[in-house]
Amino acid sequence: MVVDPETGTWIWQQDLYGKRSRHLGAGHGLAGNAFAVLRGAGHVGIEVARTVEQRVLETLSATALHARLNASNAEAALVNWHVLVDKERIAAWQAKGGRPLVQDCHGAPGIVCRLAGVPRSAQWDSLLRGAGELTWHAGPLVKGPSLCHGTSGSAMACLKLWRRFAEPVWLERARQLALHAAEQVEVARTRHGQGRHSLWTGDLGVACVLWNCIVGDDRFPTLDHF
Repeated sequence: MVVDPETGTWIWQQDLYGKRSRHLGAGHGLAGNAFAVLRGAGHVGIEVARTVEQRVLETLSATALHARLNASNAEAALVNWHVLVDKERIAAWQAKGGRPLVQDCHGAPGIVCRLAGVPRSAQWDSLLRGAGELTWHAGPLVKGPSLCHGTSGSAMACLKLWRRFAEPVWLERARQLALHAAEQVEVARTRHGQGRHSLWTGDLGVACVLWNCIVGDDRFPTLDHF
């Protein structure tokens, strides 16, 4: 981790094929790498894990995109993040019509799925709840049903928040998104004449999430258990 000159907070800097990128989310970014450290706290030491947790909280708080939505006579606070911490690259993306993503690999669902297990605090709860609300109100993803960048990843985020907050509404939301993902699978199979047989980007991930919704299990396939 390095200190980001634009935000003054800690960030994960990726150097891949000579190109440096400062990603925030679960896909080769800050949240994904922090998840590995927090999961391995028993190996790296609790002090290291708590330091990483605090640094990630500061960075996500500094880079969060906030909005409010009035829906069903209730106001919801929404939180999301850009893919990168790089003003020039964000500006170039926006100039092409790009918007912040809402996927497990990049955006609010992945932040929730990697960090929903951190200890409870008002600041963490606010960020994670806002990310969950954004995920729910964004709805099913047009990219399809997958875990990585589809509706199943959003359903998993709701399951994580159900476990964290013990509020039935999150389980109901997870089940609705998972059912929509199952429908997306059927539509795609009809259109293409075959299924997509992979876990992270295909139909197997959808099956895992459907099972999680049936039995009440918030564990993310391969990340939380094998």
